[in-house]
Amino acid sequence: PWRGRRALRDLLSSEPGFAFDEVSSLTEAAQRDLTQYAVLVLYYHHRDTPLADADLAAFRDFVEAGGGVLA
Repeated sequence: PWRGRRALRDLLSSEPGFAFDEVSSLTEAAQRDLTQYAVLVLYYHHRDTPLADADLAAFRDFVEAGGGVLA
């Protein structure tokens, strides 16, 4: 999985006007100020780890406010 993340990071970081910010968990991402982002690219492969209700609510609020998600 790390090769895929690295390739995606390198590709997206090379685009003009694109800033890349990486976190190691969805919980860490949900705790960020998501209003500072236009799009979230989720590369999530820990299916055994359930997403907490508060984290899910943060992502739902982000999308309902017009944010995009690529998963």
